[in-house]
Amino acid sequence: MRKDSASRKRSSVEGARMPRSSQEKSRRSASRSSNEVSRAKSSRGISRFLSPKLVVALLLALLVLFAGGCAVDHFVNRDKVHSGVSVGEVDLSGKTVVESKRLIEEAYSDKLNAKRVIIYSSDDLVGAVDVEMELRQEEALAEQISVEQARENKQIWVADASSLSASIPAEDLAQEAYLVGREDGGFLARLGALVFGKEIDIRCDYDPEQLDALIYDIDETLGTSRVDCGIVISDGFASVVTGSDGNCMDREEFVSNLNAAFLESATPDAGFVAKVYPSAMRITEIQAQVAADYVNSILDSEVSFVYDGQGWGVSKSALGRWITTEVVEKGSSYVLDVLINEDAAKPGIVSFVNEFIAGQDVVVDFEKSGSSVSVVTDGKTELPRVEHAIQAVDEALFGPYRDQIGLKHDASLTDGSYVAEDRSVVQIVIQSDKAEKEVSFDDALDMGLVMAVSSYTTTYNNNESTQNRVHNIHLAADLINNGIIQSGGGTWSFNDRAGNCNAERGFLGAGVIFEDEVQDAVGGGICQVATTIFNAVYEAGYGIDRRYAHSLHMEAYPDGRDAAVSYPELDLVWRNDTASDVLLRCTYTDDSVTVTLYSVDPGYSVSHKDGEWKKTKDHATKKVVDETLASGQSFVETEGTDAMQFVVFRTVTDASGNVVYDDTFYSSYGSITEVIRVAPDYKETEKDSEEQSS
Repeated sequence: MRKDSASRKRSSVEGARMPRSSQEKSRRSASRSSNEVSRAKSSRGISRFLSPKLVVALLLALLVLFAGGCAVDHFVNRDKVHSGVSVGEVDLSGKTVVESKRLIEEAYSDKLNAKRVIIYSSDDLVGAVDVEMELRQEEALAEQISVEQARENKQIWVADASSLSASIPAEDLAQEAYLVGREDGGFLARLGALVFGKEIDIRCDYDPEQLDALIYDIDETLGTSRVDCGIVISDGFASVVTGSDGNCMDREEFVSNLNAAFLESATPDAGFVAKVYPSAMRITEIQAQVAADYVNSILDSEVSFVYDGQGWGVSKSALGRWITTEVVEKGSSYVLDVLINEDAAKPGIVSFVNEFIAGQDVVVDFEKSGSSVSVVTDGKTELPRVEHAIQAVDEALFGPYRDQIGLKHDASLTDGSYVAEDRSVVQIVIQSDKAEKEVSFDDALDMGLVMAVSSYTTTYNNNESTQNRVHNIHLAADLINNGIIQSGGGTWSFNDRAGNCNAERGFLGAGVIFEDEVQDAVGGGICQVATTIFNAVYEAGYGIDRRYAHSLHMEAYPDGRDAAVSYPELDLVWRNDTASDVLLRCTYTDDSVTVTLYSVDPGYSVSHKDGEWKKTKDHATKKVVDETLASGQSFVETEGTDAMQFVVFRTVTDASGNVVYDDTFYSSYGSITEVIRVAPDYKETEKDSEEQSS
């Protein structure tokens, strides 16, 4: 007992001798141990209280509670939008579809119609460019410069609800909101909307053509077109055409930015910067080489058509002209298909049946009754069933290639044809019917009885300042549409067909060339229609009897290939020396006019050569004070051009190589004075004086 007491006494003394810090550490350690023991006891108590079964029961109770809430919401809103669903900033909880549609329209329709969206070509222009002056400059030159020139100078694009036919698809959005928790996601979507909310993005509907035109215009200015690798066939040999990557806008991103600018911005003018992104070629050079190698392997094939026991062999050069390519989407990638161009092959097959078998050329006349046109034959013309024949030769030649690149095809299309195992001999049996004495134009075109001999399109700027000009172009196009030029030397005159394009006949005042300036006069724009006709005739190879160049050169027209008309002095007259009639059709869009000449293929080849531009006089420049301009402002009202001379040569040969026409078209253009509108505080510089005197 004394020993134990002594031991306890020594421990007490040693403890008294421990440093203060060591004593503190000891106390903290003891405290932590005590807390851990307490937490362990508490945890064991909670564990005993919240058993796994109880946890599951609680979770089930919560789930039942939410489900009950959803069920109540579903019952209360059985004909209404479920709770938590909104479209944009509009909460549609508990609203019917009709009520939802009205609320969406009230929130966004006025905002859309009052908004103007400015699309900038670069970040540097945001807040720096004078939008109104930029638009005024564009309007001033819109009638004078080409679409390509306008794009080169473009810095901004302005869109509004009218220019894109934009509208709020309120009914569709209301229906989408109603379907949340029903067809869209069911119970889980309803639960999610109730707890977290569900917002449907507000959006606009746009006219597809107007939207595409805007996107195309921006892409042409800011981007570069992607060019796929392909093949070209010349003199019976296929070679690869190298492509290149491009860059263009992301359509989905652009539409999203457009929606946000129209519907989310609080300012009357909202804007964003158009961005372009890399756009890779769809067809590689390796793919194009595979296609070219295959085409070269079959170009020496003996391709022939058999009709009533007699055959006609297709020459290597003719077969090459029939072959075309098409980019086809295959899953997430693309392949290059090779095929027979039906439009190119039809005329040859029809000619074979009639000229080589029936012993006569195909000859047709056109007849017009009201707005409809029919094609008249001699009643002896054979109409081959060309579609099946073309499909058969296509499958016979290119079926193995499609197997190689993994495209589906229909091997049954070779029924009725003879195909050698190595594809070296292909014979297609043609069935035909006699042509009726008179068939509709569309049927004649489908059967290959007539074809588009040539087609030419010119474009124009369509904005606020050019509306009268566009009106005149469309009116003139309507007047000359469906003109028939008789065979055997029949002629066509613009002035005879269109007549006097004056105010009494509905023509309006628009920009025309007068003396050395662009001025306003009734009928401005009809020369663009005449120029389009001239180029269609020029490329078809028909004879041109009268053509006048403009007194001033306009960039909107091909060099040396414009045609001025002014009733009754200046006229465009051309001639049809072939055995079949020619039908002239003129169509237009909001920003282009197209002239197409239909007939039996005359077999002409047209070669073209440009001469050299020769400047004869510099243009003058003059300033005009404009009181409406603010200090320091100015813009070009008329773009100046120098006086120039130009010459174009055209040679037309027939199928036998004989020269039919050997033409020279001279153009002598005067200068156009550049007119610049300036603010009243404008001060003339020495350079300005030199420009004025020149």
